[in-house]
Amino acid sequence: MRRGFRLAAVLRLRTAQVDEAARVLAAARLAERAAQSAIDSMLAEVRSCTPEQRESAQQAFFAAQRREGLRERIGSTRRQLEQLRQRSLEAIGVWQTARARLHAVEVLHERFRRAERLELARLEQRETDELAMIRHRSRSRTTEAGPQGLQNDPNMSPGKVRP
Repeated sequence: MRRGFRLAAVLRLRTAQVDEAARVLAAARLAERAAQSAIDSMLAEVRSCTPEQRESAQQAFFAAQRREGLRERIGSTRRQLEQLRQRSLEAIGVWQTARARLHAVEVLHERFRRAERLELARLEQRETDELAMIRHRSRSRTTEAGPQGLQNDPNMSPGKVRP
């Protein structure tokens, strides 16, 4: 009697949870990289906004304002980046937990498959043993009866061949 793995639904659920956690983690890391890239580009822009000596006072004032605005945006983006990093760490924790739960069910599933293989091997061995026993008994009867014994066997008619 073959029965299915009783935790198959749990295995599918755990696999779906790991997949979802991996998607959330990938999105969090992508957002983190985008924020870091934005900070890097703003820092490059701040460096390029340095006043030159040939600039007028008004141009130097606007460049200073621009740098100050960029620094404020950089500070804001850095705070946002820290929040994104925290979310990434949380997503890693969720993914690891989901992966551990999936692993536990996978171990149970492997034990189930191993038990199934052992049961199948036992059944095949039993069948092989029974066939060997039937052949042995058949040969024993043939040897005991001898050539004349088969002719006197009431179960054997002239056209029958014994297995």
